[in-house]
Amino acid sequence: MQLSLTKTKLHQEQKTFKTWVSGQEITLQKTKMQDIQAFKLLYKQYSPLLYGTILRAVNNQSKAEAILQETFLEAWEYLPSYQESQCKMFTWLSRIAKQKCVD
Repeated sequence: MQLSLTKTKLHQEQKTFKTWVSGQEITLQKTKMQDIQAFKLLYKQYSPLLYGTILRAVNNQSKAEAILQETFLEAWEYLPSYQESQCKMFTWLSRIAKQKCVD
């Protein structure tokens, strides 16, 4: 009887686990579908770190702000093709920003 209850409980937990999705995954999916609210959350999450990275590279506040804006504009354009299996979001955004710093 105990074994039967344990198997049933384990089966129920597995079902729950399969349907659980993190808020970050949902936000990423919505962002890739170019949902404006999800993109705002993405900007809020990554812009401070990205701005610091850009500022260290160009050492000019107004130029760093412009590059940050250009980075997110390009990210918006290419988000549908972003593959999270290839690199993390911050890495992807940093690559875009670094290319903008060189240009």
